[in-house]
Amino acid sequence: MQNKKLIHLQNFSVKTKQGDFILHKLNFSLYEGETFGLIGESGSGKSMTARAICSLLPESFSVEGRIIRPDNFVASMIFQEPYASLNPSLKIKTQLKELIKRKLSLSGKELKQEVRKWLFKVGLNPDEVENAHPHQISGGQCQRVMIAMALVNMQGKKYRLLIADEATASLDRESEKHIIHLLMSLQKKEQFTMLWISHDLYRASEICSRMAVMVDGKILEIFTNSSEAKHEYTKALFACSPENAKTIESLQTISKELYEKAKQDALRQVP
Repeated sequence: MQNKKLIHLQNFSVKTKQGDFILHKLNFSLYEGETFGLIGESGSGKSMTARAICSLLPESFSVEGRIIRPDNFVASMIFQEPYASLNPSLKIKTQLKELIKRKLSLSGKELKQEVRKWLFKVGLNPDEVENAHPHQISGGQCQRVMIAMALVNMQGKKYRLLIADEATASLDRESEKHIIHLLMSLQKKEQFTMLWISHDLYRASEICSRMAVMVDGKILEIFTNSSEAKHEYTKALFACSPENAKTIESLQTISKELYEKAKQDALRQVP
């Protein structure tokens, strides 16, 4: 039985000042507790969709349609470059402290304990990282800090969405596996919905219960597993994953002709 809808995008579009579509009549829902994958190449509209859900669109853009969210809802994002997301001049504990103080209204000893609790919760040793600056710890450790901050930001809200925007793309394979395992484990414990944004359909298929492929700001198709994908562009995306190539030479690419066909087919599905 499918859970209740958490949010719903209804004929949702984003346009530039010149009237060009960046996102074109998106229609899909996220359900409570699921991991939904938004998959596509660079420039397909994945990150813009995430920013729209978080109400972070530039003021110069115009919006049509609706994003229906419940009351008591919050969305937090973790990004591809954790070093760029953290303040390089502040210690890790200082950055967590400020957020916890603002969200949970703690101070003194309780605040210090809460910082250590969240670092520990994301698999970090507080003694090793809390007094470090971002550049003094690894990319994987920085991403764990960002996950902790995203979870703190969601505290106190009933309906919670964590958006992972290419969150493991800058990490090595081993670190990527650890971060994915951490997120899946935390999702069960903290009870949040996750929107997984990636160019890697193969990896997403291991994580997500449903996936949507985006092309040129439009949804091409939505499916529950890669074997259900119907469009040849989607199948090509899956084949492009390094996981499916035995050698660099055998790594597949998507032809311009196939990409153009996918754009036209996605446009035909716009209501």
